[in-house]
Amino acid sequence: MNDCELWRDIRDTFRFDVQPPWERIISLKHVRNIVPVSYSPNGIPLKLDEEGTPDPKEFSFAYHNPEDLHPEHLWVDWFAGFDADDSRRVGLQFVEGLYADKLAFIGLLATIAIIVVSIVWCVKGGELQTVFTVMGFVLTLVSGKLSQSSDSASANGHAAQVALAALYYQVAYSG
Repeated sequence: MNDCELWRDIRDTFRFDVQPPWERIISLKHVRNIVPVSYSPNGIPLKLDEEGTPDPKEFSFAYHNPEDLHPEHLWVDWFAGFDADDSRRVGLQFVEGLYADKLAFIGLLATIAIIVVSIVWCVKGGELQTVFTVMGFVLTLVSGKLSQSSDSASANGHAAQVALAALYYQVAYSG
């Protein structure tokens, strides 16, 4: 195995075994950095700052561009020695970032859809106050789902579920 094959295997393993399928399809996240880590006895990852450890930028370049690596064994040899003489548990930490432009585009589409539905609802004879109430809850749901997909606290998603339940009771039991 050479360096190109090693990094293709690492990339494929991360994409197909670690990332959920919906995350690969929607592609809101990307790998920003890869950091070699060792784990403390209680399982906390600690950045490995040892002599001869490649820079995280070198890891990122190799991960994103394995075909640009020369078919040598520099990375293979480094990984072989990475944990060969170390009694600690070691590994790679994949640091992901969000594609802000894709998130903004999804938010824009949701806003446009809400405006169109609101206009159609009013034209069909719906009450304006009900339109604003329903669309406010729909916007809360969409923002809650987006925040869950970006690994934020799931409180927004739960708030959206509570808001939808409140909307159901308001609409169902309104006079």
